[in-house]
Amino acid sequence: GFLVEARQKKWAFLKAASRRARLQVCCVGGRLASTLPEELPEEIDLLTLRAIRLPVEVWRSLVARLSPKGRLLVWMGSREPVVQRAGGQGCLQEVGLTELESIRVLESQRRRIVSYGVEALRQ
Repeated sequence: GFLVEARQKKWAFLKAASRRARLQVCCVGGRLASTLPEELPEEIDLLTLRAIRLPVEVWRSLVARLSPKGRLLVWMGSREPVVQRAGGQGCLQEVGLTELESIRVLESQRRRIVSYGVEALRQ
């Protein structure tokens, strides 16, 4: 697995925690941008995001790497994920994602995890 974190302090924590838990993950320090980190594989089966305000180029780069049955899990509050583009904002359907399921996070009024996929669009 791969963990990408832009903030140095959080990146160091993730690296230490994964090492202590003996998880086989690669902790990448950096931001998601239109050019994704080199360490990320070309095909991704499962991707989770907690930062959901990304430029359209980043969303497209991530979607292009999802396997045909790949899933994107977005941790969010009451607001929908935002696709930032010139002239305004858009929705995830614009970049080829279809919402599959929404699960409420226990003991939270607003937080939820939403699953998106691309398989229906690639068939």
